[in-house]
Amino acid sequence: MLESIRELRRRKNFTLRQLSEKTGYTVSFLSQLERGIKNPSLDALRAIAQALDVSLVSLMNNSDYTAGSRGETGDDAGEGGFCVLPPDGRRTMPIDLPGVRYQLLNAQQLAPGHAGDVTMVLCTLQPGCSSSGKMVSHLYTEVCFVIAGRIRALRAGGEELLGPGDTIRVTPGVLHDFYNVGDAPAVVLAVTF
Repeated sequence: MLESIRELRRRKNFTLRQLSEKTGYTVSFLSQLERGIKNPSLDALRAIAQALDVSLVSLMNNSDYTAGSRGETGDDAGEGGFCVLPPDGRRTMPIDLPGVRYQLLNAQQLAPGHAGDVTMVLCTLQPGCSSSGKMVSHLYTEVCFVIAGRIRALRAGGEELLGPGDTIRVTPGVLHDFYNVGDAPAVVLAVTF
C-alpha cells in the first residue's frame, strides 16, 4: 500500500511538497510513509486519499489485496459483476494505534478514480481503546453498526452508549470518537460515503 501512495502521487505529478500542502502533513512524514519507515494514522490515509482524489480503498488496492478475492475483478466488478472477499483475503490497514485493528471489507475500489466511494471497514477495539485516539471529524458520512461489545460514542456536547445491534450515523464535520467501554473486544462495521 505504501508504494501505491508514491505511485499515485507520481501519477498525479505531485511532489512531496505539493502533497504536503494538500494534506497538512510534513514532507518528512510523507516521505517516511512512502519508504515504509512510519505507519500512517487513519486520518493521514484519508487526507492522502482525498488529496490524490482516490478512495481509501484504492490506496489499499494492490495485487496482494485483490489476489484474495473471487469473482470478477478490475473495472468489470461493480458493473453488474461481483467480487467476493473471503475473511482470509481481508487487508489489515497499517495504522499506528495500539489495540485497534481496521480491516478493509471492500474487495476492490467501487468506482475507479472517485474519492467519494463507499468504504467498508471492520473495526476491532480492545477494551479501553479508542477508534482514533482523539476527537476527529471527516468530510464524509460515517455509519457504524455495532456487531459485538459496548461502545461509547463521544461527540462535542454529548455521548451515546451503544451495544450489539445499534447503529449510529455521524454527519460530515462532527467531532467524534468511539471507545470500547466493555471488558471484551468490540467489533464495529463502519461504512463511509
